[in-house]
Amino acid sequence: MCDQLAISWEHFPPKCFFPEEKDLKDIGGQILKNLRTNLDQQSVPSCPLHNMTTSKDDEYLLAILFSHIENNLQLQTVILKKIMRAINRSPAIRSFYTNNPKMVMVNGQPGVTITVDFSRIRKELDKIARAAYYKDFGEKWIKDIEVYSPGILPDSEGKSKASAIYNGGVLYMSKSSEKLMKYYPKIGAHPEVFYHQIYREPAQNFLFIRMVFYEGLVIMAMSKPDNLSESVEQSITSTAEDLFTNSN
Repeated sequence: MCDQLAISWEHFPPKCFFPEEKDLKDIGGQILKNLRTNLDQQSVPSCPLHNMTTSKDDEYLLAILFSHIENNLQLQTVILKKIMRAINRSPAIRSFYTNNPKMVMVNGQPGVTITVDFSRIRKELDKIARAAYYKDFGEKWIKDIEVYSPGILPDSEGKSKASAIYNGGVLYMSKSSEKLMKYYPKIGAHPEVFYHQIYREPAQNFLFIRMVFYEGLVIMAMSKPDNLSESVEQSITSTAEDLFTNSN
């Protein structure tokens, strides 16, 4: 979803986020077995750049989304088969899982954090958020979008106070948005893989999209309202990519 001429259709969300047909044959439960039905109907107009040249970025984002500790375990187990094939095929995906791993405790459970390319992630999630808006309203959202996630945060241990403040703000935003957005419909043909909720105020050019992948990882995409003061705007958005860069 950009200003370029759309000449094709792009799956929304990316088709690679779904389990392969061959991996669904031996599992129980009809819901998961139906995850690939009508995928070709879930699409939005796309220019060549955002359809034909981003497949590696889609796969990179899949590797991140899949790895979240709070995801649907049964679905995660199915998609693991696809991830293992990608690891064997792609040195880039293989190196992703060995990029500065660090043992941590998450909600009382042992886990591992890894270093990610936040700029690359942000561009992919920006694309998905704009596709969600177009799918719902039949028009493009042209304002800038900022992306936040409680599951994708800069390492704040031993780092600047700014990292801890940013992380605390994102976690607060996530908890608050979950309460506020419960009154808005969960939109998605396959909510086990992906659904989104949208709140907008067109008069103020304000947009908030809450996206949930694999029933676990929450992504928040936001365009700030026109009447937001410059100082507040800078305090919200000026440090995200710098913090991720400096935490590596």
